[in-house]
Amino acid sequence: MQQKLLSWAHDHPSAGHGGRQKTLFRLTTRVFWDSIRKDVYNYVASCQACQQFKYNNISLANPLQTHIVNEPWHTIGIDIMGSFPKKAR
Repeated sequence: MQQKLLSWAHDHPSAGHGGRQKTLFRLTTRVFWDSIRKDVYNYVASCQACQQFKYNNISLANPLQTHIVNEPWHTIGIDIMGSFPKKAR
């Protein structure tokens, strides 16, 4: 029975693979058993679709590095744009 409830709370189209917290909330507002939190966490961790498509919070980009300037006009940035088509006005 618990597996059916876990499947309903997590895999059902209206649940949308909501993750641990949403699945736990969806269940605890309706049912309760002693190991519900552990069972939900294990169920979501073993969900193949969640593991394959879940959003990863790890940043892949390196953080920007500061450029130390010792005096005014030490570094100048220039944006070069060019070769625009001529239009008759």
